[in-house]
Amino acid sequence: MGFWIIYEAITTISLALTCLLVVIIMQIHPKIKNIPSINFAKVLFFSYFLFKIIDISSILFKNEFLSRFSGVLLYIFLFVLVISVNYFTKESFLSIGFCVICSMGLLVIYVSTQSDVVQLITRLGYQRVEWRGLFNILCTLCNSLAIFYLFYWGLKTYINTPYALKKEALLFFTGIIFDTFITIFFYGLFILNPIFMNFINISLIIGSIIILYSIIREPKLLYILPFEVYRISIRNHEGYPLFNHNWYDSNISEKIFTGFLNSIEIMSEEIMNIGGILDINLNKGILILYHSENITTGLITSKASKLLRECVLTFSNGFEKKFKRLLKKNCIDMNEYKSAYELIEKYFPRIPYRILRDEKRKYTLSSKYIILPKQIENKIKNMFTSEVQYDSVINDLARSPISLSSVFFDLYNEIRDNMELDDEPVKVIRKISSPADNNLLKQDTLMVITSKQKLSLEEKDVQRVIIVAQEIIKKHKILKMKNLYNKSIKITDIPRKQLLRIIQFLADQKVIVDGSNYTRRTIMENEYRRKIYNVILENNGANFSLIKKEVFINKPSTGGQLIWHLGMLIKFGIIKKIKIGKSSLFLPIEMDIDLGKLYFFMKDNLNKKIIELFTYQEMIKKSDLYKLITESRSKVNYRIKNLIENNIIRFKNKEKKDICLLPQFEREIQKENTRN
Repeated sequence: MGFWIIYEAITTISLALTCLLVVIIMQIHPKIKNIPSINFAKVLFFSYFLFKIIDISSILFKNEFLSRFSGVLLYIFLFVLVISVNYFTKESFLSIGFCVICSMGLLVIYVSTQSDVVQLITRLGYQRVEWRGLFNILCTLCNSLAIFYLFYWGLKTYINTPYALKKEALLFFTGIIFDTFITIFFYGLFILNPIFMNFINISLIIGSIIILYSIIREPKLLYILPFEVYRISIRNHEGYPLFNHNWYDSNISEKIFTGFLNSIEIMSEEIMNIGGILDINLNKGILILYHSENITTGLITSKASKLLRECVLTFSNGFEKKFKRLLKKNCIDMNEYKSAYELIEKYFPRIPYRILRDEKRKYTLSSKYIILPKQIENKIKNMFTSEVQYDSVINDLARSPISLSSVFFDLYNEIRDNMELDDEPVKVIRKISSPADNNLLKQDTLMVITSKQKLSLEEKDVQRVIIVAQEIIKKHKILKMKNLYNKSIKITDIPRKQLLRIIQFLADQKVIVDGSNYTRRTIMENEYRRKIYNVILENNGANFSLIKKEVFINKPSTGGQLIWHLGMLIKFGIIKKIKIGKSSLFLPIEMDIDLGKLYFFMKDNLNKKIIELFTYQEMIKKSDLYKLITESRSKVNYRIKNLIENNIIRFKNKEKKDICLLPQFEREIQKENTRN
């Protein structure tokens, strides 16, 4: 026997024992032994262990039956691999590839029983049994398909892994590379020289160990592909929200969440009658609803899943048990249920967070943490009477051009000088911008339990990350999660996993909020700005008083709040402002200024009567106007003077006796009369 066959036997048996060891570790390791998906991995590695043991035995004992059986075991390994990959990627067994592999099985078994499918050959002076003919082609095809499926799984997992788990995903993908591309490379050399079979086995050993280590280090890698979990929300049976939690950037699934709210209202009675768990199809996902004794739990995910249904059930029962006293008292204060975050870690431990997934997405800090120049900060504080309005303005300011503040202040001064705004007492708004102000947070401390320790806004490491975020925003105006993570790693000694938990905590508690720069499209996502624009559009222009009356019907508001939104619309070219005497008129950006003036004056009944007279007569003497309109001469004279000064009507001749309408307005007035 040549030395090379001894080396091959040693490396092959080592590979087989490595696979068996992987199965044992997966069976006993406390971090992964209870994961349903890990059972597929155990069967996969065990089937490959059997294949390698039988394969090397057929070579050492020159046994044709064992050689045939090893080919069948290779097919079984491929069959298990396809099932496993299908489950890992979509939590289902069926696929086109699965059907093809099933049909291929009968052919492999049939061919393995035929004569002359194995032969005794001599390699480097040693006789061994190898596959030949059609059987060899089928076994080679099994090997090739196994490599393809394994690489497909690894690549798809790496691509879809959120940024927070990218390092673990890269390690996992490295193991896949050893088991696929590096193995293929050595197989090409094996064709030239059989001694390279040892390198193939070594490569597979390294790849298997790396895959096992990466899964133990981060079991969530097994749940990257089957589904994406967006949000869970708990409401009592009266519809009051008690608890919300996001795994995904909430801005991405706002439409889904709206569907969730509607579904709760429509389906609640049906759920009570049916009982159990109900799946509701939404436009872009699935809503899993569970109705228990005191609460209704809704989980929004990309697809239905047996695992997620079980998680919703156990989470809901845990929530009911933990907050039984509060639920019996019908407590609707969400602050009382903040500690439910520990239940998320307990019942959804394997669901990956995707809040850091989009590296290009821009963020900012909430208003409490945005540092503004003192002059601007004090002015805005004095203009807004509620903390909610103040927060909204500061967050808008962080997402807008720097010059927006000056546009707002100019508009505010102009309108306040000429119109009576609400003079409500100014409420002092507290702003926290440095660790020195931490004591202000004591009453509103937000806490979450992650892994072994609690996080709170008062904690030292959390404050250090906030300070890093403030420095980035101060320098670059916008914040990216990746930049925050990388800079925090450099200048703090916070462990990497703890840092990721802190960033997730800050995002989940709305300390880090959407900071993407506003555009003409996104500026209109605000409900009040849409209403303001619609009022201006429907009325062919509107003044401040009309807008305020129409937009804030039965709602408390301040002039400053409305002026802020008007300033935003002006800055982004949605509307424009013109002055008519002492009045400010707001027009759609596309409307001609002269036309806007015409519609403004026609809102006054007396002006409208005067203007409409010119649709019947091209020219009217001024003295005749007094006769045609049954109003006092002074009122008519005042209106005529205003219309002439604003170029709506004009004197036809130098004697200033005959008056006519400017020609560009005649057709528009005829259209207006037709519409009416």
